[in-house]
Amino acid sequence: MPKLSRRRFLVAAGVAATCAALEACRSPSIIQITATPPPTPIPDPTQPSVQEPEMVLVESGTFMMGTDSHTHRDERPAFHVRITTPYYIAKYPVTFDDYDLYCESTGRPLLDDRGWGRGSLPAFGLSWHDATEYCKWLSLQSGLSPAVQDFPGGTGCDFSAEGYRLPTEAEWEFAARGGNASQGFLYAGSDDPQEVAWYAENSEGRPHPVGEKGPNELGLHDLSGNVWEHCWDWYAWNFYFFTAEAFGDTPIDDPQGDYPVVHVNKALRGGSFACPAEE
Repeated sequence: MPKLSRRRFLVAAGVAATCAALEACRSPSIIQITATPPPTPIPDPTQPSVQEPEMVLVESGTFMMGTDSHTHRDERPAFHVRITTPYYIAKYPVTFDDYDLYCESTGRPLLDDRGWGRGSLPAFGLSWHDATEYCKWLSLQSGLSPAVQDFPGGTGCDFSAEGYRLPTEAEWEFAARGGNASQGFLYAGSDDPQEVAWYAENSEGRPHPVGEKGPNELGLHDLSGNVWEHCWDWYAWNFYFFTAEAFGDTPIDDPQGDYPVVHVNKALRGGSFACPAEE
């Protein structure tokens, strides 16, 4: 099996993150959502009842993003990142129960669960655009100003808005590492993947309900293994290299994956049930 980077990318032009799209790891991807301030829902009685996701606060802080030891060139060398604004991230990935309500409310077809079941399984098979549309819908149903914005040239994000959105890659990694409570584990919450991850050696070739494995230092689940997770950022294989060269030991503040050239891929993180532990 060829190696895939933990920053394995997804072609964003409406392509669902299915087995075919993700090649060697043969895994679908899901949504991990973020909100800037504490969500304060104002229910709309004319719309279906929305189950607000349980969110965990990630305080601002500084960390080393990437690695100097991993073999993948697109995640080295490590460089300093400063998260200047606290944010909230979902305790669990978005489930079929969550996403099915969205589909039923908007008239979208239900996702194919491949016979694995629905309920508390992570909602897989979504494109990046599907994920951002879900975030926008959830914001509106919760009475929050949407962070996801549609423009003539594409989809943008108002990072100061209170609504839900995808995490930036830096936010995702900081949260996965345990934020300021990090103990430096190799995986999200442990040095033993059996404790925190569904991956090739223990998954029996399928995703599992969210939250069955242990949490990381912040109480977040399934950030290692189970299924790949969408991030906001454009993907650039040389981003780490040029950032480290440009900033040296000076932290870069809140990178958001907006590069000065045209890119067609979006970043995925976390690995999947079909990946070996090193991925």
